[in-house]
Amino acid sequence: MNPRERFAEGQRLYDAGDYAGADRVLAEVEATLRGTPAVQPVLRARGLVRLRLDDPAQALRHYEEALHLVPDDSEIHYRLALYYLARGDYLRGFAEYEWRLRRPEGAPLAEAFAALPSWNGEPMVGQPLLIHAEQGLGDALQFARFLPLAAARSGAEPLYLAVHTPLISLLAASFPAITVLERGAALPPGVRQCPLLSLPQRLGVTLETLPARIPYLIVPEPIPPSAPAFPDRLKIGIVWRSKDAQGSGRERSASLEAFRLLLDGSPPIEWISLQKDLTSDERVFLVEHRIGDAGSRCDDFLAAARIVQGLDLVISVDTAMIHLAGALGKPVWGLVPKWSDWRWLLGRTESPWYPTARLFRQDREGDWSGPLAAIREQLRDKLFHGKTLT
Repeated sequence: MNPRERFAEGQRLYDAGDYAGADRVLAEVEATLRGTPAVQPVLRARGLVRLRLDDPAQALRHYEEALHLVPDDSEIHYRLALYYLARGDYLRGFAEYEWRLRRPEGAPLAEAFAALPSWNGEPMVGQPLLIHAEQGLGDALQFARFLPLAAARSGAEPLYLAVHTPLISLLAASFPAITVLERGAALPPGVRQCPLLSLPQRLGVTLETLPARIPYLIVPEPIPPSAPAFPDRLKIGIVWRSKDAQGSGRERSASLEAFRLLLDGSPPIEWISLQKDLTSDERVFLVEHRIGDAGSRCDDFLAAARIVQGLDLVISVDTAMIHLAGALGKPVWGLVPKWSDWRWLLGRTESPWYPTARLFRQDREGDWSGPLAAIREQLRDKLFHGKTLT
């Protein structure tokens, strides 16, 4: 047996969704390489496969054995972080999550701020502190809740926040005591730095102490709503795919066609698309189903927040829109893939991060019919019986 070729075969089976087949092949490779350093990446791969086979105990054993062989393997530490975070063990999870900055994906960020001293949670009264957003738009919205805690713990003055351009207006309005900068802007002198997603580790956050008071995002001077097209109908916004639906966001994206199950089977509702960058086919679909297009008016997140404020409910796959609606305190129903991101925890229908959120999870990988049917039934029940949407 050629271990390299068999390992590649295991990877192909995994990518095709044949997790049992991938595990059998990788087990053969592991047995061949047992007792040699070359077994370490096989153990690492088997850990991920065992998670997909709903065997977390064995996955953890594979990860721990791989880490014993190479204690400074940043990828194993990162996977352990996701393992613990998904199970609500935030102390261990966020400690391991610091290893993300040593992965190849995190190296540019680490290098960009290498010359600046880090803030590790200590008091620094009267000294400047820069907190910088490092990942996606949704991550920035979700972790912005920790900014007041960081300000109180550090006593920093001034406190700077560097974020993506589309977030600047909304976050500046929501946190007026913080100076919000564009990412890549010139850094002030004498500043210490901290990545935004490192704040829970610096602050010692646990699942029990997670700050979840909402709203923590503020919309200044809301635009007066125009006369609704259907005054007696609920206004519900929808998002069906992530920005990178063909790449890293594939598993958490649906299609607009899949939403037909919801759109065609629900009580009278004014549906509003919050989706950005529509395709030509999607535009035709919206017109045919009389769905309003508000996504084209979401020039930045302040504009999006003003639109969301006027809705009764947001239904979205795992995108920044869930975080925006949740942080604004609006009812939001999230469509969660079977292999969900750590922040939605395991098997829960509610979120400790957003009290107004409900989660509808896939039973089968890639199949959105189950959660969409459940949402349809919930809408019928709540509309016909006068129940609240949260």
